[in-house]
Amino acid sequence: MRRWPADDLADDAWHRFLGEAIGGLREAARRVREPASTERRPGWFGKSNKALKGAKLPDETSISQALIEAMEEIRDEQFIVAPSPGSSIPSLTGMDFHVEVARRYDPAIGPRAQPTDIQLAIHRDRLDLRLEAKKLTRPGDIAADYLGADGLGRFDDASAPYTLERFGGMLAYVTDRDAAEWTLLISEGIRAALPSDRVKTTLLLGEEIITTKHLRDVDIVVHGIQGRFSTDVVHLVFEFDTYPNRRIASSHDRIDDRRAKEAQQEG
Repeated sequence: MRRWPADDLADDAWHRFLGEAIGGLREAARRVREPASTERRPGWFGKSNKALKGAKLPDETSISQALIEAMEEIRDEQFIVAPSPGSSIPSLTGMDFHVEVARRYDPAIGPRAQPTDIQLAIHRDRLDLRLEAKKLTRPGDIAADYLGADGLGRFDDASAPYTLERFGGMLAYVTDRDAAEWTLLISEGIRAALPSDRVKTTLLLGEEIITTKHLRDVDIVVHGIQGRFSTDVVHLVFEFDTYPNRRIASSHDRIDDRRAKEAQQEG
C-alpha cells in the first residue's frame, strides 16, 4: 500500500498556492458579478422562486463554470502581459482549472463515480485543491445543506474521499445579505456543529479565514491507498445577484421586520 505523496509538501507551498487561488477566485467573482458577463447567458438563472417572491436565482453549476471561465480569461491575459509587482491579482499562469472533476481516489467509476465541484491545481508542484460549492438563500441552509452530508460532510467521507490533499475548500454562493454577514453566520454554524478542536483559522492574504479539520482512516483497495489522512478545509463566501436583486429586497425585509418588532415592543 502507498501513501498520498502530498503529505510531504511544506505548508508554506500550500499557503502560497492557497493565497494565489483565493485571490484568483475573488477577481473572477468580481468579473462574473458584472451583469453583462453572465445575466444574459442562457442557463445562468433558474426558474422564478415563489418562496423568494418570484426572484430568479443563478444556477449553482453555472456560477462554478463562470468562475472557471473568468479565471481562464485572467490567465490568458497574463500570458500576454504579466501582472505588475504588487498587483492584487496573483499570477495564474501555472494553474489549471476545471469544473465537475472526478475524485482522484473514488472506488467507483463511470455513472457511479462522484465528482468534485471545482479543481484548481498546479500539477508540476503536486498542488491540487478541490472545492465543494453550495448556494445559500436562507440561514437555515447552512445546517441543512452547507454543513450536511452533501456539503462539508463530503470531506469526512473515507469511502470515496473528496480529497486526500493537505487542504480543501468550501465555497458559499450567496444571493442575499452580504458576504461579511454570511461569513459570520457560517462561522457560527460551524462552531455550533463541530467540536472546538476541529475549528481554527488560517491566515491567508492578511485575513484569518475559518478552517475546519477533517481526519479520515482510508483503505481503498482498488487504488492501493491506505492510511490516516488529514485535510484542512477553508471556508469562503462569494456574493452573486438574483433577478430582481434579492440582496436589496432582503435588506429591506429585515428593516421592516425590525420596525415591526420595535412597534410591538412599544405597544
